[in-house]
Amino acid sequence: MLYFRTDDENGLSPHERENTDKGVVLNYHDIDAFIAEEVKNQVNGSKNRNIFSLSKSLATVIFKYNYFSDNPIQIITPLYTHARYGGCAKVYLRNKWGEWRSKPRYIPFNTKGDFFKISDRIVDMKRSDCNVLLSNYVLEVSTQRDLHQYLLRHTGVGLKARVSPEKDAEVFIRNIDAGWDSVVISQNVDTVYLIYALQYKTDFLLDLEISNGLIGLLRECISDDIEFNALNKLIYYFNKLWRLEKLISKKIIYEKIFANSKSTDMKIGYDGYWAAYDIMNGKDFRMVWDLCSHYLLNESIECVWKAYYHYQQKMGEAYN
Repeated sequence: MLYFRTDDENGLSPHERENTDKGVVLNYHDIDAFIAEEVKNQVNGSKNRNIFSLSKSLATVIFKYNYFSDNPIQIITPLYTHARYGGCAKVYLRNKWGEWRSKPRYIPFNTKGDFFKISDRIVDMKRSDCNVLLSNYVLEVSTQRDLHQYLLRHTGVGLKARVSPEKDAEVFIRNIDAGWDSVVISQNVDTVYLIYALQYKTDFLLDLEISNGLIGLLRECISDDIEFNALNKLIYYFNKLWRLEKLISKKIIYEKIFANSKSTDMKIGYDGYWAAYDIMNGKDFRMVWDLCSHYLLNESIECVWKAYYHYQQKMGEAYN
């Protein structure tokens, strides 16, 4: 599973914001309420937002929150999650000398059903010291109702009426840990839109030969290792987890692409968003290719079209 984000609530791009918070010391009785309060502030749009909001859906990030395809896209591979329960907290406990242990404990907490709490697990560890160091947590939204009930139980306030964490496949993270695999696409954002749209219409990257071929083409034209590695990770994601991405992004794609009545005829210029919009709405691929050749002067864009053309040849459907 990958998580995605673009500009945060302060308008800062992924590579411009650092979270230097090393953790907070809490009485273990208060840890569940503390996490719920931070999540509530984030999801309800409070002025006190100080955690990260990401999405399991790439479509949510590029079509809802990066409308003009002009902001970097961050891709994160978390080292710990707990899909069964919804949440996982990274905490440190003290040793018998009162020092923080070097190895953290990863404790699941439940946002569903019986609300299995972190404090319950700490009690089960028979701790004599009531304090713990909360370093981080990850909370994946399952359903709107579950999150509403979770927040209501721990903070007394549920979700605001117009928020949509379930549709956005939202994930809340306190810190982006240094050990996590985190990469940023900043110079080839338009390419992400083109890849997404072609994949949506044709599934061309499910063909391992085509996906590997595209990676090879991109390696030749992109000298920045970080940028290349980010696109490489994205292509692997499309090859292995495309059906999940398509499933969790269904509502967002309908809302932002198919139910969007905006016309490219009214736009001055052309970018990756509009190329994706045209492709996904059934515009002739040759016309989109011509527009890309005129407006999107990026070698990686040409690489994607070459890979797609190879796919069409393989399928016996290439343009003459």
